[in-house]
Amino acid sequence: QLSESLDTASRRFHIAYQIALSELRPAIDAALSGGDFGDDDDTRAGARLGVQTLANYAAAAIIMPYGRFHAGCEALGYDLE
Repeated sequence: QLSESLDTASRRFHIAYQIALSELRPAIDAALSGGDFGDDDDTRAGARLGVQTLANYAAAAIIMPYGRFHAGCEALGYDLE
């Protein structure tokens, strides 16, 4: 459930975040199960936090207005080199 107090952009981000977590869950679980965490709960918790950070990046990439961004770059004659 999403808070009614969130603005449209925040709602979109939270939805994209949940999609990223859902779609990436198998890869995330595989990576974490293959890690050598021993019995260290703090290390495992840190890895989970890293997963949440990656999901945040994925959500941002999903909702990024790439078309407008690219059009603006083209209009300004950007040069990556």
